[in-house]
Parts: sequence; C-alpha cells; structure tokens
Amino acid sequence: MGVKNLWKIVNNFGNDVNQLQNKKLTVDTSIWIHQILNSYIVDDNSTANIYSFFIKRIIRLLYNNIDPIFIFDGSFPELKKNTIRERKEANQKIEEAKILQGIKENKKCIICNKKLRICEHGSQIRKDILDKVDVDAEIKMETHDYNWGEVSE
Repeated sequence: MGVKNLWKIVNNFGNDVNQLQNKKLTVDTSIWIHQILNSYIVDDNSTANIYSFFIKRIIRLLYNNIDPIFIFDGSFPELKKNTIRERKEANQKIEEAKILQGIKENKKCIICNKKLRICEHGSQIRKDILDKVDVDAEIKMETHDYNWGEVSE
C-alpha cells in the first residue's frame, strides 16, 4: 500500500541534502521522540530500538557534513500553562466519558477481556471514575421517586 509516485511529488518541494552540507541544522527532539513512541512497541527491550533510531539519524546527518543542534522542550511558558491545563482537563473528560459509555454498554477491556466494570487496569479505568459511577448511581437511586417495594429482612 502507499501513495503512488509520492516521492516524485515530494522531491519537487524538498531541499537537496547537498544544500545543507557544512551547515548547522536544528532538530526538534520532541518530534523524534514522538515518532519513536508511535513506531515501536514499548516493552522492556525497547531501549535498544530507541538508541538505534536516534543513532541512525545522527550518523546520517554527520555523514552528510551536517552539524545537528538538538532542541529539547523546556518548561511551558506561563502564558501556555492555562491552555495546557485546559487541554488536559478536556482530554480527561473525554476519556472518562468513553469509559463510562463502555461500562453502560457492558463492553470488555481490550487488555484483560473482562467487563470494564470489573477491570483493574489503572491505565484503562481509574478508581476515581468507578467511584464517580457508584456515587452517581447511588444518588439516582436515593432521589428517584419510583417505589422500589418493601425491604424484607
């Protein structure tokens, strides 16, 4: 699969590597890190893959007489902290809604194949979400005007 003649199209817009020889090139390492995290399965042996990924790219730059300057993200600027916090909260709400919907629909966890309601994977279902479901259900039962019948002891 792929895009037919993609390289012919891309090559018309790219720079020839010879134009970069004997120059400095800044590398946004966050992009490289993002690529490595999305292209390899993270497991106990992934360190070698990560080193190999970086070393191959660095060697390619040095081989072409390009001096790489690596840029690492620092802390967020003060102006962006609120935006980052808002995005994080929004993503958390979306995640919680998906999990709650999965619980309502009685779906199974993709990791352990247990029902989401009883699944114990911290990354899949956090305790606070399940507690929220329990509290919401309890409140609905207490405030519901339906006659649940007599309690027998």
